Amino acid sequence: MTIDFFWPFGLVLLIIVAVAVTTGVFNRKRHERNRALAAERGWSYQAKMPGMARQVVSDVGGERSGRAFVGVFEGTTDRGVFYAGTAQWTEHHGSGENQSSETVRRKVVTMPIPLSAPRMRLEREGFLKNIFNRDLKTEWEEFNRAWIVTGEDPRFVSAVLTPTMQEWLMPIRVSYLLKPGWITVYADGRLEAADVDVLLPALTGFCDRITPFLWQDYRQ
Repeated sequence: MTIDFFWPFGLVLLIIVAVAVTTGVFNRKRHERNRALAAERGWSYQAKMPGMARQVVSDVGGERSGRAFVGVFEGTTDRGVFYAGTAQWTEHHGSGENQSSETVRRKVVTMPIPLSAPRMRLEREGFLKNIFNRDLKTEWEEFNRAWIVTGEDPRFVSAVLTPTMQEWLMPIRVSYLLKPGWITVYADGRLEAADVDVLLPALTGFCDRITPFLWQDYRQ
């Protein structure tokens, strides 16, 4: 076989190596920037947090394959410790020769809270979903068109979604999960440092608007 036969394979291999090296350098620089930002704010930073991967990926609707919780900031607010990072997993599509896979990422801020809340999820509504979904409804039709609300206990959901809470949620463009001992806010994509300044107030603001009697009645 001649060199002309092998050179295309060598070129492909060279491209693969170059992409891997470039990606590695980019990731290393991103972690360095994140560590510097965390230090400025009195937080800590970990490139990976495997001990929380199963919980976080499951909470944002992810799958088991390739699950990870990466680029994680850990800090504190008046309400306690929070974890902000990227939940990622691998989704497989098709079968045989038509099989493909993709990495799915969601930016996440999650926080333990002293509330033994029945499981409750709020996600931004879409038109097609609105036709078919059977989510819980409030008396405000505009809110119902904007949000998909599901929960184990409709009475708890109603108590959380006061008129004040609904009005505050209308401009919010993230999703929420409440479950015993935890609250999580999430959105599509990889978490960048600037996202913490958006997602964290969305999380603490939600907690601030949960009526006091629920903190008492469902205290963990």
